[in-house]
Amino acid sequence: MLRRRYVAFSPLVLFLFAYIFVYVAPYYGDLFGGDAWVLKLSSQELDVGVENVRYFFYSWAAGVLVLVPFYLRRAKLESNRFALIPLGTTVRVVSLMLLVYFLYIGSGVDFNPVAMVDRMINPRAYTYIKEGFGPLIFINTCMQLIALFMVLNGFFSTKRKVYLLLLLVVVSSMILGGGKSQFLMVVIFSALLYQKSGMGGKVTLGRKIGIFALFLLLMLGAFFSAFVAYGDSDKKADAVDVLSAVVDYQREAYYSAKVAKDFDWDPEFVLVAVVDTATAVVPRFLWEDKPYFGFYNRYWRPLYEPDTVTYHTTTYGALAEGHMVFGGLGPFFYGLLWAFFVAVLYKRIVLASKLHTFFVSVYLSCLVYFFLRAGFLFSTPWNVVIFSAVSYMFLSRLERRGHGRV
Repeated sequence: MLRRRYVAFSPLVLFLFAYIFVYVAPYYGDLFGGDAWVLKLSSQELDVGVENVRYFFYSWAAGVLVLVPFYLRRAKLESNRFALIPLGTTVRVVSLMLLVYFLYIGSGVDFNPVAMVDRMINPRAYTYIKEGFGPLIFINTCMQLIALFMVLNGFFSTKRKVYLLLLLVVVSSMILGGGKSQFLMVVIFSALLYQKSGMGGKVTLGRKIGIFALFLLLMLGAFFSAFVAYGDSDKKADAVDVLSAVVDYQREAYYSAKVAKDFDWDPEFVLVAVVDTATAVVPRFLWEDKPYFGFYNRYWRPLYEPDTVTYHTTTYGALAEGHMVFGGLGPFFYGLLWAFFVAVLYKRIVLASKLHTFFVSVYLSCLVYFFLRAGFLFSTPWNVVIFSAVSYMFLSRLERRGHGRV
């Protein structure tokens, strides 16, 4: 349908990858020797879960088949390359990134050198520090991704080896003290920027298939590497154990079915969604008695995980969120919402003519997997707002100077 306007590794592919991983693979977890959480569901819960997963996908597919061709009906896919940002500017941004990273790693441990190094190596032992440091975490991630974007653009444009050294510095800062998401973000940023630098009529179908296969393998490799690095230590014996850990980790299909069975829709849920999302941006140092909010803390944790610590943040999936907001129509409405989201991202990736627009589109593409797990409400939209604002301050300034045009 899209012909030359088709991008091999795109938000569409990222959504399908995430959908299969989060909502389909868990139903086959027993094949990999895992705990197969969904098989612990009752027959009634299992039926509800499967129906919701199907209706969500059917709704999404119908929306995408209409929206993506509609958005690109007059689009002309050309070979583009972002203007090269000067090496000196890139070095300064990387240096600023390292300064923010130093503040991030040192905060919460009194900038003790030994504790900072330990936090870089064992980040899971310091998850409690996230409480009260949300804005700093967002800004640190934003600076890392801006630096990654500028370094990758410089390398794809010039092939100079100095950019590989800068890339090593940026990627190391993302992985050391980071989380599993950083592994995926490196691959997705690389794939989408690489395609943007060479897309167009001259790219043959065979090359597009090759690009898709290469980056899909890299993304799978990054995903497994993340679980080896940050997964449970007792599930690293071999590849099968890692695969089992990956499948067991995805519990959204299980919890979405539980939520759909246990909670009848109530207008109170909509009010909670609105109020808690609006106040999520207020930091705890300004609101000392700020409660732990959201569907998880108000309804789900007391019922399903009452013994977890207060800063625990299990994700229950976008389908569970959709059920709380729209009831039985949740899978259909959220399917269409996701179709709209992915279609807009696809359009932005293909047609972006400004550095900041493309950068934010790539960032949101990276979050497709995480949005599918965490939903769109509460802290999620504020994460995007803060990220967009910080990145705009940097990248729009480059554009005003005449850089960053495609």
